[in-house]
Amino acid sequence: MEEIKIQQLDPINFEFQDYIPSDQELIASSDLDTVFNPETDYVEFYVYDENNTLIYPVVPTTLKLSSYTVKKGDVLLNPITDLQGVGFYDSNYKILYNFYRERLNTSASEFDYFITEISSDRTEIRLNSNNISNLDLINSTNEFIQYRNDAEYFVDFLLNFGGNRTVIANNIKLEDEDSDNATILIKLYEPLPLEFDLKSILWVVEEISTPQMYEVSFPFIQVNEIDSNFISGPNFNLSIKDESGVSGQLHSLNSLLSSNLTSSYNQLKTLLDQNQIQINIDYENYSEFVNFSSAKTRLENFAYKAGLIESYTNSISASLGKITSDTTSSFAFSASKASYESSINEIINNFDGYDYFLYYNSGSKYSWPKETSSSPYKLFSTGSTEAREWLGSLDTANIYYGGQILSASNYDQNNQDYLYWAIPEYLRDDSNNNQYLLFVDMVAQQYDNTWVYTKDLTNKFNADNRLEYGISKDLVESALKDFGIKLYSNNFSNSNLLNSLLGITPSGSYFPFPEITGSLPTPTGYEYVNTQISSSNDPINLNGVNKRLYKRLYHNLPYLFKTKGTIAGIEALLSIYGIPDTDRNKRPTQKTNTPKSMKS
Repeated sequence: MEEIKIQQLDPINFEFQDYIPSDQELIASSDLDTVFNPETDYVEFYVYDENNTLIYPVVPTTLKLSSYTVKKGDVLLNPITDLQGVGFYDSNYKILYNFYRERLNTSASEFDYFITEISSDRTEIRLNSNNISNLDLINSTNEFIQYRNDAEYFVDFLLNFGGNRTVIANNIKLEDEDSDNATILIKLYEPLPLEFDLKSILWVVEEISTPQMYEVSFPFIQVNEIDSNFISGPNFNLSIKDESGVSGQLHSLNSLLSSNLTSSYNQLKTLLDQNQIQINIDYENYSEFVNFSSAKTRLENFAYKAGLIESYTNSISASLGKITSDTTSSFAFSASKASYESSINEIINNFDGYDYFLYYNSGSKYSWPKETSSSPYKLFSTGSTEAREWLGSLDTANIYYGGQILSASNYDQNNQDYLYWAIPEYLRDDSNNNQYLLFVDMVAQQYDNTWVYTKDLTNKFNADNRLEYGISKDLVESALKDFGIKLYSNNFSNSNLLNSLLGITPSGSYFPFPEITGSLPTPTGYEYVNTQISSSNDPINLNGVNKRLYKRLYHNLPYLFKTKGTIAGIEALLSIYGIPDTDRNKRPTQKTNTPKSMKS
């Protein structure tokens, strides 16, 4: 049997932030015999796959390593045991160990401090804590400052944001020591990364030893066929009548998700990450989805998210876009770009239904104004005249007075179910309670999510045949089967998920139908179509086309039952399936004897 192989690696490529080479040359180096103390020190560990992607633990979680031994102040590690302890037994993995000492009375992964202020150049920040008492904060800070002053070498330290994301700090100062609300000023080595902002939570550590990293290669596990349980083969003797399945196309993950358009990929990811039935909600009417929460706050929240996305996008194009030559292939460039893109993806993937409507819808005056008229749509900048006129202002002296924000505010004022009105007035009028008011609004929005689904129960029997009204398109198939209707598979095959869910090709084309072409000569096996019909600003996805057919069947169900077996019933079905009258009239003109059972 093959042995497990362990190889030591250089951990520098996995460090979130490090001194640049020119600074490292100026830093005096010395060998320090640091003794590891389990009472004040701890070990963080992270597992990466062969593509250097963090797979354990999930960001921003950080876990303390417990399976180590301390002998005469040295830490003895066992990478194999550590990997197997978290469920990794095969393939190749890279495991990173960081050795830290907790400082400023913080506890690892407890996120005791948060950022309250950031300087304009992002190199200085102010920290405060809700978990550490004012006295403990003062004493621990003074103790750490004294420790740094007494040290024979310069002691830098790290702000730990979890998930192997540490920022180098070079200096510290205690402010308002004589008050009841002391704070800590931190001088950073480099500007604070954009993924961290006000209220970002962290703890403070000192690195006491060089990180260690190992690559562990587990041997391939050969399955013993004697001990295997084989799955039974297909049963070809099942009694299936008048039903046929159409084989699907073979796809890989890349062929299903690949797109040349980042915005389309993000839109697709948002849809796939949703874990609930999509019900029909009219987002042009606040009363349809806002009951306990604030329409104004939800609108402001989206404006804030749109501003963040715009800021990250501008940073990619303005800062990184100016970098050329071989630098673009460097780890620092890739990491910086990936950081911005990850922040954008995280915001978009967490959109709720209203955010999705505002960001992606183009055919409504109630959605955020768009620069482009075709998908993927580009939002007007948050500082543009179009966006500011659309959003509006509550200040009567402001030239943008009015807009959506005024409509939302008026709705809140007239909404008697708004939880804000349940708070005593003396609490509402005190500005010190703003955090409490915001918390109540967050709870109210969670209740709204439950409320819209409870309210939608009555729509099950609403047979409106429009796709976005009445019974949900995700429920209509089940409702039809509840009435005893058999639904058969179709051969409307899709080349990828973008065609199915967005109605566009990976390149952004509105012509997603496979084996159909609009140009000559026609390739073998393709159908030539030269007439396009459009009835909407937004593309219709292939999944929607199929669900629209189900909605028509559901809408006409009483008539179909009444005329079952008659010519009128057959013509109704032909109309539902969209077969034009010109094709239906191509039947023999001679008279035939119609059985009584077929007369309508």
